[in-house]
Amino acid sequence: MRAFPVILSAILLLGIPAGHAKSPSPTNSARMVTGVQRHTRIDAIKGDQVEACKKLLDTIPAEVAALHHEAHISNLTRFFKEIGGKPYLITYFEYTGQDYAGDMARIEAREAMKSWRKSLDEVLSTPQDKAWEDVEEVFYTEGAADEVPTPEKYARIGMVTGLKPEKEAEYRTLHATTWPGVLKGIKDCHYRNFTIRLAELDDQLFLIGYLEYVGKDAAADGAAGKALPVNKRWWKFTDACQQPLPAAAAKGEIWDGMEEISHLD
Repeated sequence: MRAFPVILSAILLLGIPAGHAKSPSPTNSARMVTGVQRHTRIDAIKGDQVEACKKLLDTIPAEVAALHHEAHISNLTRFFKEIGGKPYLITYFEYTGQDYAGDMARIEAREAMKSWRKSLDEVLSTPQDKAWEDVEEVFYTEGAADEVPTPEKYARIGMVTGLKPEKEAEYRTLHATTWPGVLKGIKDCHYRNFTIRLAELDDQLFLIGYLEYVGKDAAADGAAGKALPVNKRWWKFTDACQQPLPAAAAKGEIWDGMEEISHLD
């Protein structure tokens, strides 16, 4: 993990909240509910269906959205990213119910959801039941969970980087014992809900990150995080484990931002 503010500070400094395909105005700008289940899935998109996929997700039927809420799904955010030359749909969501498997089965049996899934399957290269669901979580911190976001500054951020296979054990150990000063920096710089997932795609390892900015001045917070001595020491270890995607490497970055294509509270 290279910390949050610096990873995407370049994007935020340009005034383009990372991961936002359209307006940066939030729909989820409230104090974070902690203790929920977090889920991430990765779907491969057919190479000639990227725009069709984006359009489909941009016009989710109201009945389908209502079914997600009925199943206790919230903060459902979908990102687009090309990884290793292939297009992927990366979905993050939270579950607040008591019977995840049961709730999913109930809404999947509804005709509206069946029709919606059929349309989605037509643009994906793998069926929904064969996708990478619940990609393994290797790091999570609530961060600034108690903060109520500043609406005009709030941002959901998706990001990705590679992981060197020979460094997997070291990376896991680092994040199982994340330094207190690093965790404090995440909170103090007004980031929350920070999760990192590990996925293997085409025999390569990738780290998928999701977090939310809830502060008032992203540029100042990014600079503050970059200046923290503990972060500088931490990155010497984490940077050595990671293999940036070409676009990020060309800019001297570790993480590469993802494009947000839809969101449901």
